[in-house]
Amino acid sequence: MAAFGSLLDTIAKDPNISGDGFWALQAHLDNFGFQPIPADTNNPVFAEQGESGEWWALYYPGIKTMVNTAADMAARAQQLRAHAYAMSGTPVPSHAIPPAPVITSTVLGGLVAWRGSAGATRYSIERLDPSTKQWQTLCDKCATDADDPWVDPHPALIGAVYRVTAWNADDVVSPPSQPR
Repeated sequence: MAAFGSLLDTIAKDPNISGDGFWALQAHLDNFGFQPIPADTNNPVFAEQGESGEWWALYYPGIKTMVNTAADMAARAQQLRAHAYAMSGTPVPSHAIPPAPVITSTVLGGLVAWRGSAGATRYSIERLDPSTKQWQTLCDKCATDADDPWVDPHPALIGAVYRVTAWNADDVVSPPSQPR
């Protein structure tokens, strides 16, 4: 991590370099989760030394691969963010508030899937209590895009209604999803 930071610092301070780009940020899938790891492999040696997305693909805020921990990937994403602002000569702002997630499906038995929200680091999941008409928090910032779809540990038998909120790296919440 220190070597990567040193490289980024060297690039930012070199007056002969006016810009740089990093291209391996992976997208959310439309229904739930992330795009698969590019050039994926199940061989640990190739994952680390070969041309495998196990070491170069970047998922925000971070996922575990055969080569990286989710925490290491998250730290690199924040380093790249700070570097981009350093290259533009502007201070690093607060993280943007993520848009409301979109629940793409709920299944009898408590399986809740949502389209990831750009900039989200964690999600909270709530279920509507039919007797009180109040939202009950089932998962308080306990889910990530890697946990999507999420399984309700105590699913309602019939007609459960859920909503999901996203939290950014500054611990600021998004608007809730539409109930489903």
